Formats: sequence, structure tokens, C-alpha cells
Amino acid sequence: MSRITPAPRRPRHLSEPDTDLPHQVALFRYGLIAELVRLPPGTPGLYRRLEAIAAQDYVIPGSSRTRVAAETLRDWLKRYRDGGFESRRMGKA
Repeated sequence: MSRITPAPRRPRHLSEPDTDLPHQVALFRYGLIAELVRLPPGTPGLYRRLEAIAAQDYVIPGSSRTRVAAETLRDWLKRYRDGGFESRRMGKA
């Protein structure tokens, strides 16, 4: 009976999706708007929810800032609805 040996794990590099900064930023941004993505635009109370998310402190990848404005979250939500996850990558506000 032969044994199957798994391939050795290769080390992670900065260019891999879960470790590169733009991907980390995109995941962070999506994490903040994820609960709102399923709601249709103009949902009553949506801006109140954005303000509640904005009122918290965060560890933001690649930044010394700890807060995100409600208007920024609204923009991220709109861009996500228009372009999906890739629209959340750094450099695309």
C-alpha cells in the first residue's frame, strides 16, 4: 500500500492575496460594509447604521488613522454595489 505525501507548504510572500496591503485594505473595507451590502439603496435607517459603524475605532491596514467617516462608508458601499469586491482595493478610494 503506497502512502500519498502532501506537497510541502511553500512560504507565503507579500504578493499573495491575503498578505498584500491592497487586499488587506479591501477586506477591511468590505468588513465594515458587509452587513449593509444586502440592503437596497435608500433603505430607511441606512445612514444611521453608517454613522454607528463610523463612531467606532478600528485598526486600519496601512494607516495610522482609527476612524472612518460615515460619508466614506457610504461611498464604499456605493462602489461595492457598482463594482464588487475588487472596487474596494486601495487606490480606488
